Amino acid sequence: MKQRFISGRGPVVRTLRAVGMLAICATTLTAATHAGRPAAKPSQWLYVSDSTHTLRAYKLPLSSAPRAVAVLTNPGNGPGYGLAVDRSGRVYVAEANADLIGVFAPNKKTGRMVKMASIQTAKPAYDVAVDAAGNLYAAEPSGNAIEVFRAPIKSSSRAAFSITGGIENAYGLAFGPHGVLFVCNDRSVKQYHPPFRAGSRSAGTVAVSGQSQPDFGQGIVVDTKADVFFGYGTLVHVTKPPYTKGASSAYDIVLPPHAVVMYLTFDRRGNLYVAAQFGSGNAHNGVYLFNAPLKSGAPNAYARFIPLDQATGLTVAPKP
Repeated sequence: MKQRFISGRGPVVRTLRAVGMLAICATTLTAATHAGRPAAKPSQWLYVSDSTHTLRAYKLPLSSAPRAVAVLTNPGNGPGYGLAVDRSGRVYVAEANADLIGVFAPNKKTGRMVKMASIQTAKPAYDVAVDAAGNLYAAEPSGNAIEVFRAPIKSSSRAAFSITGGIENAYGLAFGPHGVLFVCNDRSVKQYHPPFRAGSRSAGTVAVSGQSQPDFGQGIVVDTKADVFFGYGTLVHVTKPPYTKGASSAYDIVLPPHAVVMYLTFDRRGNLYVAAQFGSGNAHNGVYLFNAPLKSGAPNAYARFIPLDQATGLTVAPKP
């Protein structure tokens, strides 16, 4: 029986051939059916750090009454400030008070974040950014430098070099289109073009604000059109290309009075999230969501609010 089956004799083989043809047709039909359907994108979560040493996660889109999953309590050796995420979903936390950057990876079984590494910085880092190759950048205002760590990032990583040209009290970092690095200094935003090295110089001033930031946390983000959003005091300034030296903002997004804008981030829909503080215990402390499209010449009222005392860093990452 086995010999007849293998040699292709008998009705069994003809039946199998027919079934095989049906399977091929079904596979082809299925592929054609799904060819025009975009692949489902993984859900996104908003990660928020605060000065109580807690890293929280909120499922997106935010509900009318967002509830957090406390991903990590006391995740590192100091309060978390700026956050960043790489292509693998690893979250980087600037732990300024400890001169460290914590690296956390999602555990797919438990949904919790597990600490993978602690990177030593020369000076306190208040913001971090990761480029497409996985290299890590740390803004260190007291050192007037951006430290650069080459991928792969691990606890033994040490800075390969520092960018110092045009850096003055840098608190914010963000990458824009084409790998351009934007740095939020005390009263200006500078841009740096790749490839980066120790001698990198600013390619120009993107925007200058007349108001000096009263506290740390000059958050900055750049959208897919290269519009730059950066925080000073109670405002989020927006400036559009082409950039000219000393240009004023294209428009402002205004938060409630007496706010101090900390850090900013976008989700993939272009919605803007802003962490703001008004002093410990103030009911306005938290994260403000401004839905896309954001418009100039019109009020951009916030759509959602997460009450959270001492909110600082923000980033959007895939669901753990």
